[in-house]
Amino acid sequence: MPTTNSHPTRRERALRTALGAPAAASQMGAEPVEPEQRQAMIREAAYFLAKNRGSGAGHELEDWLAAEEQIELALTQEERTTALVS
Repeated sequence: MPTTNSHPTRRERALRTALGAPAAASQMGAEPVEPEQRQAMIREAAYFLAKNRGSGAGHELEDWLAAEEQIELALTQEERTTALVS
């Protein structure tokens, strides 16, 4: 997830938040997340959920739905924080 600049992208911040790492409010941005980006974020979060669980087969849907919820929550929290900081 590293970027070439010192400020993480919205995708990176949302993934970090969804995976339990706090994001700094001063680095929040208001750039939109495209549907393809959102799906990639969910896919990556679902991968890490499965990996942390032990990657046993049969939980793919649970992992996807949990990741989807985490990403939506992270994006919503970021939007609220951005509105407060602006």
